[in-house]
Amino acid sequence: MRLSRFELQVMEVLWRTGEVSVREVHEALPQDHALMFAPAITRKAVHRRLIDELLDLVGGSQPLLAHLVDSGKLSVDDLKAIEKRARK
Repeated sequence: MRLSRFELQVMEVLWRTGEVSVREVHEALPQDHALMFAPAITRKAVHRRLIDELLDLVGGSQPLLAHLVDSGKLSVDDLKAIEKRARK
C-alpha cells in the first residue's frame, strides 16, 4: 500500500497516539497544512461494487429482479427501460 505524504503524517499521529478524534489528528499535524478532501472513488464505482456484492449474496440477478417485481418496486416502465438497455 502506498501512502501520500499527508496520509503518512496522519498515520504517524495514529501510530503514536492510538485512537483519537479528527480534531486531535488535526491539532497534531503541522499548522501550515491546508486540509483539502476530495473523493478517491466515484459514486458510480461504489454503487457498482455494492450491486456486485449484492448480486453475489443473493445468487445473481434473477432472485433480485423477482424480489423487486414481487415487492412492487420494479414497474413496467422500469422493465421496459431495462429491456431497451439490454438490447444495446
